Amino acid sequence: MNATSPRTHSTARDPHTVELGYRSPSEYGALSSDGETVYSVSLVRGGWTCTCKGYAARRTCCHSLAAALPRCYHCGGTSGVRTYTNGWDGGAAITLCAGCAGGR
Repeated sequence: MNATSPRTHSTARDPHTVELGYRSPSEYGALSSDGETVYSVSLVRGGWTCTCKGYAARRTCCHSLAAALPRCYHCGGTSGVRTYTNGWDGGAAITLCAGCAGGR
């Protein structure tokens, strides 16, 4: 393989595996795969941006995709999240995973 050969596989991580730290409704800290670096992921004009090199090169990355995933209101999980009508709060929408919604 030479310097101009295309990559045969992606090194991008699954957005569901990215560890995000809540900072505000429009910002997260995203832990890099090196386990030390923390990138800033921010909501800008309706889309998520990131300070990592991958986002700078491609305008997308696993960190920005992770921030865009629907999250459980209680635990922050991203697997099996559904939107429910909250009967205790005037019919407002709430997102919950199966575990927090009482599902098995």
